[in-house]
This record gives sequence, C-alpha cells and structure tokens, in this order.
Amino acid sequence: MLTALFEEKRLVFDSFSSLYVIAYWNISGFLGLQLDYTAVFGSYSSFLFVRTGNLVAPLIAHAFCNYMGLPVLLIPRKGLVSVAFVAGMLSFAWLLLPLTRPDL
Repeated sequence: MLTALFEEKRLVFDSFSSLYVIAYWNISGFLGLQLDYTAVFGSYSSFLFVRTGNLVAPLIAHAFCNYMGLPVLLIPRKGLVSVAFVAGMLSFAWLLLPLTRPDL
C-alpha cells in the first residue's frame, strides 16, 4: 500500500512537472518573440532618427505600430493575406531609403 502511494505521488509530480515545462516553453517563446520584435522596432526607430535627424518620424512610427499591434505572419488558407504581407514587406524594403532621405 505504501508503494502504491509513492507511485501515485510520483505520477502526480511527473504530470505537474511536465505541465510546468510546457508552460515555461510557451511563455519563453512568447517573450522571445516580443523581445525580437522590440529589438527590430528599436533598430528601425534608431534608423529613422539618424536618417531624418528629428524625433517626429520615430514617434509617428511608434504610434502607428502601437495602433496596429503585432503582425499576423501567416493565416492558413488565406492566400490574399499572405500575398499582401509579402507585397508590403517588399515595398517597405524598396521604399525605405527613398522615403527617409534627409532632404525631403
């Protein structure tokens, strides 16, 4: 009987520890995504500030990003959204330098 009690406690402990591991990976994955997104946005804001020479451009970009939220990278079975995302990324890369010229 005592052995069965220890086995039951070990089973409960193993299931709880596996839940903690799963929760830890989910939280660390989300925090990693948030940290990566923050680092990319910080680099972009710094680029805007250095390129334009004023604080208005990074402040407007920050307000816009706060309004829009995190981007949805992929939606299953929604081809138009994925095409629009790729078109937006390509146009952003193509227009980044011409639209941030200091003489504008």
